[in-house]
Amino acid sequence: MIHVQKFSISTDGFYGALHRPEQDGYPGKALILFSGSDGKFRLTSRLAELFCVNGITTMALAYWNVPGLPEEFRELPVDTLEKASLWLRNNGYEKIGLWGISKGGELALLAGSLMPELISCVVAVSPINAVCQGISKRRGIRTLPCSSWSWHGQYVPYTPLSLSKIKLLRDCWKGKEVTMTNIYRPVVEHPLPESVIQGV
Repeated sequence: MIHVQKFSISTDGFYGALHRPEQDGYPGKALILFSGSDGKFRLTSRLAELFCVNGITTMALAYWNVPGLPEEFRELPVDTLEKASLWLRNNGYEKIGLWGISKGGELALLAGSLMPELISCVVAVSPINAVCQGISKRRGIRTLPCSSWSWHGQYVPYTPLSLSKIKLLRDCWKGKEVTMTNIYRPVVEHPLPESVIQGV
């Protein structure tokens, strides 16, 4: 049996669902997990259920593309994770971990570096080591003149992306799969120093 408690931006300051197992295999510990740039909360919740059936208290969290949060990667507030982490800490969870994939991996590393007093561990699956430029997925992918993330009302310094739709389509056609490797490789190899995520 999994017990689910839901949260919303309007009442709690973050959008998520806490999955608690019948038998808590790790008392006092909780995991916050979130998706990549797909922003599909249903998939995040399904993954939270998988962790939960293995005895881990897990918070599925949305950080964009839900009511009350931005619909683009435009200075998305890392504060959302802070609010969820504080709720867990105030409700008896002394050790809090983060799990994110792809763009969510970037967020997990960044949040861990900004909140070392709250976050005990970070699992970043296929992340990038620096904060990237904002992007929009409306009418195709395009860059925005801003950071992907903000923290306490201030934008987080970023490295610009070199986004060519023609090159992106050519890479996907040649590789016979969707890939953005050549867009992010320059960020990994030559990030602006101030955008590199520190301390994780």
